Amino acid sequence: MMVSFEEVIKFLCVGGQIDGLRFGSVPQVLISNSEQNVLELKGQIYINLASRWSIFKSMPFEFPKNEEDIEDIKEYEELLMILEFRNKLIVNATVSIEASGLILEFSDGSVFYMHGYNEQYESWDIGVAFNPRCEHWQVISMPGGEIVGIIPDKYREKFVSNS
Repeated sequence: MMVSFEEVIKFLCVGGQIDGLRFGSVPQVLISNSEQNVLELKGQIYINLASRWSIFKSMPFEFPKNEEDIEDIKEYEELLMILEFRNKLIVNATVSIEASGLILEFSDGSVFYMHGYNEQYESWDIGVAFNPRCEHWQVISMPGGEIVGIIPDKYREKFVSNS
């Protein structure tokens, strides 16, 4: 039985809001808990911004196929863009088929897209920091674009894929 990591991403993100930033080797966007996960998660949901990303005012017809197709902007400008999303409700979270890109849709129709394909590096990951050790949550876009993850055993059945 395969776990649907896209469903795990939805569980972690949908219903939450971008409510902060954390600085480290790569910037992290912090997401608040939602009504569907607040009783189950004890830590802080985060997204590591390890590759280029963009914000669209509405769902585009197609997403950039290559990371180079996304404008390389300065970190200061990225921070200002993230501030525009503060407290906006995430209504959907998916992964693009072509480039393993992370897609977050917001209640106002705007869309966050982070490219997810790199031959050598992890492009993004979503996880829960400061959770108990026995409850590790992490979904990763691996080198080559494969999406893998780690979730607590007691939740595996909840996210089993029917395909």
